[in-house]
Amino acid sequence: MKQEITAIEARQRLGQLLDRAHYRSDEFVIKRAGKPMAAVIPMELYERLVRQRKEDFDALERIRATMPHVPDELVDADIEASIQDVRAAKRP
Repeated sequence: MKQEITAIEARQRLGQLLDRAHYRSDEFVIKRAGKPMAAVIPMELYERLVRQRKEDFDALERIRATMPHVPDELVDADIEASIQDVRAAKRP
């Protein structure tokens, strides 16, 4: 179960949160001043996320290796031109 808690609650109940994350697979979003700051999640989920992230970056590297090299300056110029096109299209 996913639950939102304050930073003060998290500090006061850290041991309980860890037990619930480990034994019951509960997830906690810790907020400070109403803003999400961190999460306590089961280690299994964390390891799965790390593994997925690595797989995603490996796939991107394989794709990138098949593409021709384009100088950073050309990429930056293309991005800037695209931004200007979108902004111009949004103007009344």
